[in-house]
Formats: sequence, structure tokens, C-alpha cells
Amino acid sequence: MRRLAIVLLGLGLLGCGEGEKDDGKRPNVLLITIDTLRADRLGCYGFDRPTSPVLDGLAARGTLFETARVPIARTTQSLASLMTGLYPPLHGVRDLWGPNGVLPADRTTLAEVFGRQGYRTGGAWAVPFFDENAQGLAQGLGEFQRSWTDDVEAKVVTDAGLEFLGAKDGRPFFLWLHYRDPHMPYGPPPAENIAFGGEGYRGPFEKAFYYYPIPDRTVSLAALPPDRKERKAKIVYGGGDLTPQDHRRARDLYAGEVAATDAEIGRLLEQLESGGLSKDTLIIVTADHGESFGEHGYYYDHGEFTYDTCLRVPLLIAGPGVQEQRLAEPVRTVDVFSTVLEAAGAKEAEAVSGESLWGALTGRRSLVGRPLFAETGQLLLSDRHDRRPVPGIAGRGVALVTDRWKIVHTPGLEIDGGYELYDLESDPSEQQSLASAPPDDCPWEALKKQLAEWARAVHREPKPGGQSALDPDQIRRLEGVGYIMGGKK
Repeated sequence: MRRLAIVLLGLGLLGCGEGEKDDGKRPNVLLITIDTLRADRLGCYGFDRPTSPVLDGLAARGTLFETARVPIARTTQSLASLMTGLYPPLHGVRDLWGPNGVLPADRTTLAEVFGRQGYRTGGAWAVPFFDENAQGLAQGLGEFQRSWTDDVEAKVVTDAGLEFLGAKDGRPFFLWLHYRDPHMPYGPPPAENIAFGGEGYRGPFEKAFYYYPIPDRTVSLAALPPDRKERKAKIVYGGGDLTPQDHRRARDLYAGEVAATDAEIGRLLEQLESGGLSKDTLIIVTADHGESFGEHGYYYDHGEFTYDTCLRVPLLIAGPGVQEQRLAEPVRTVDVFSTVLEAAGAKEAEAVSGESLWGALTGRRSLVGRPLFAETGQLLLSDRHDRRPVPGIAGRGVALVTDRWKIVHTPGLEIDGGYELYDLESDPSEQQSLASAPPDDCPWEALKKQLAEWARAVHREPKPGGQSALDPDQIRRLEGVGYIMGGKK
């Protein structure tokens, strides 16, 4: 890791995680992550449907970052970056699962730092392919850990959070809750189903949406017909045979999942308030990645490209000392680690990829946008994919995002040498690549050089972080949620 760290220091990708904070009472920290949540499906980010009254209220009493991005649109790797402040090549989690899907024990997580600071720590998550240690992400979470390999609803995660909050012992706390509801299959509870168009739709996706018609989101996807892999590929890479009404239904059900999650977060925040904890608690809400709804011909999936539909996520922070404001400058979820530690006055001199946003949150420093380096995840349907020609880690796409420019490179593509270039000021939806004729005011060669340095780090073959192979139970669970189809990959 030392040689890689030197390279990334040269790119400005590593800094010091130690911050300064005025002496005072140490805040509690509540970190909420929501799986597969697009920022633009929340009212506070401009959505015109009532999906998020609770989160909208939280945003109104804190800071909303208008442009926050993750470094990769895959759950395990993205959450590892959030928890360590490191880009994936540095924290070592290179896959969703398996030998390279485990956070190495020598990486430091937020929970470990807070545990050393005397905090009570705990967490609850619902991710079907996580092991009992959340692929290493549960390092430092202490005696309170709740996890489910079933696709449980948000209520179960909130109940675990309420259990933790009810066991006060006088120490400040760090609590991480991960909600999975907006992830495919989309199948909200009955009330949200009806509220978001359920009574007006007649078709195969009345109660839930998946690539194959299912009765509800609790069904084991491994039991679907043998052609399920082919059908999924046709939908993901082009929309398949879905009708316009089916597509609208999918987005409606997704919105219902967001609303159901928002309501459960509301139940948690009510307990904070009634228990007298709210005024002393720093609350962070973000996501591991977004979701593509057909943009760029990519439907109801994430992780295989670096477009903003999957990289952009909400980032809301509220609590003691945080100003009520909206900040437009781009930030990264790798910045959360240093931000939270500075807010709590933690003295941890960790080399990290992010930088603290605490000065901007409190109004003491202006926010200066920093570049984001991003990468794609592994291919889950590699034999059905023709837009990433090179298999394995050597074929992963990379991207560099600045305030204005976004440069993308996909190994093996012939058009424009595999490059894409977007002017995010004039083309925020990334529809028109300028790579064939970069504008005169674009620092094209400098961007390519920086991206090439990043690609060398991304394409480095990883060393296994833990498990040697998938065991039969993991294979069963991955098939059950549709990640593996037709056997081990």
C-alpha cells in the first residue's frame, strides 16, 4: 500500500484526517446510509412528489450538499470509502463479495476511531450478501450489531436503532444504520404502493418490480425461470420488452420505497427528539450509490458505468454547530470521515483521500470543490455486455470529475480511444461527449494525464482481504437476490 499511497499523494488524493474543533461537549453521531438512493428523488433536491418530508425537514435545519458523489457505485466498496475516508484502491475492497470484497483488518473505520475516543458504538444493516461482520465494515462497532441476510423492510432497521438509543449509559454514541429498501426489487409496503400509482396500473408489476414478474419483493429470485439471466440482461442493457407503463410503474414503486424509508427515518428522529438527544446529535444522511432509470441506455441497475445517475447521492448533515444552508460546490463521500472526526474533536492523524467539510458546515471556511476520482465495479452479466470489452479488473472504467469537466475512460473501446468528455456546466446530464473535439478552454491533456495515473491504481491486481472463496450459503443468498444467476461467478 505504501507505493500506491505515494502515487495518490502526488495526485492530491491523500491528506491528513486530523482536524481542529473548539473544546466542548462531544456530539453523538448518527450515520444513516440508504442503498440505491438517487438524490433527485428527494423533495429537497427538487423532486415534485412527496417522497421525503422527513429528510426535507432535516435538510432545512442543516446543510444540504447539492453535488455529492461516491467513488464507485457498488455497495461494499462505496461504504468502505465512507467508513475509512479512502478510495477503493487504498482501502482494498475491490469487489462486492468474495476474496476481494472484505475490508482488511488494518484499515481504520469511523467506528474504531470513536470507540477509542470512549464512544458507545453500534450498527444495523440489511444487506443480503454481507457476512456477520459486514464484510469488515463492522470493525469497531462494539457489542451492538444487528444484521439480516433477508431483504427486510426499513421498519426492522429502525427498530434496531431504537433499541440502541433506548440503552443509554451516559457515553456519547456512534450509530450506523443502513437501509436497503430502494434497492431492486422495488416493492414498497401497501400504503406507499397505492400512494405512488398502484391503483392506476394494470400489468405484471402491480406489487413489485424486478426484471422478471414477481408476486412481491420477498420472493427468492433464485426460484425464477431459467431464462432470468437473459431477461435481466435485455432489460438492463436496453429496456427489454417493458412497456412505457411498465417503466413508469418501476419508477413509481421506487419512489414508494424511498417514501417508506423516509417514514421510518422519521420514527427514529422522533425518538431522538423525545429522548432529549437531538440537540446533541450530529446526523449524516447519504447513500452508497444512485440508480440508472434508462439514462445512457442503462436500466434499473448501477455500478457498471460512472455516469452521475449512479455516482450522485444526497448528503445532508444537521446537528450542533451546523449552519442552515445549501452548498453548490462538489464534494465526495470520502470527505465524510474527516468531517465527522473534526466535528467530534477526534485527534486521529490518518492519511485519507478526503478532506474535512466541517469549516464549511459551520461557516468558518469557504468550501472549495475538490476533484473526484471514480471507477466502475465488476460486471455481473459480463457475457451479455458489449460496452465494456475488457474483462476483469483491467477492464474497469475510470473517471475524473472536476467542478466543470468530467473525463471517462473505458479500456478496449475504439471510439475516441475509449474516452468520453462532458462539460457539466452546459451538459449536466452527460448527453454529448466532447472527446472527439475537446473545447479550447478544456485542459484536456492534463485531465488525461491525471486520469491515467488514477487508472494505474485502479487496475492494480488486488490482494485478497479475507475470505478465500464464496461458501455455499453465500452463493445461495446471492442467487436469492439476483446477483448471481445460474451458478457461481
